[in-house]
Amino acid sequence: MTTTDTPVMELPTMERKHQYSESEKPEKAPKFHVLLHNDDYNTITHVVAVLLRVLGCTTESAIQMMAEAHNTGQAIIFTGELEAAELVRDKILGFAPCDHSPADCEPTRLIASLQKVF
Repeated sequence: MTTTDTPVMELPTMERKHQYSESEKPEKAPKFHVLLHNDDYNTITHVVAVLLRVLGCTTESAIQMMAEAHNTGQAIIFTGELEAAELVRDKILGFAPCDHSPADCEPTRLIASLQKVF
C-alpha cells in the first residue's frame, strides 16, 4: 500500500478564542515609576536640560516636572516596564553634576529612583 492509497481524514478548521478565567489570565509586566528627587545642589537650568536630553520631552514638560520635584520633593518623570524605567533612571544618574552648584556645596548628580506601580 502506498501513501497515496491511505485514506486521509481532513479535520475541519475551527477558530477558537481562548477565554481565560480570572485566575488564568496572563500577567502583565509590572510597571515602574522613575522618580526625580529634589536636591539643593543642581540648578533649575541643569535639571531641565537633563530632562530634555533623557526624556526627549518638551521644555514645558521638563519645567513642570522640575517644578513638581522642587516644590514637593519628588516628581514622576517616567512610567514603564522595569527595563525601560531602569534605563531612564540610569541615564539621569549618569549625567555629570551641575558645574554651577552653590559655592559651599559639593557638586552632585541628580537623584532618581524607581517605584513599583501597584
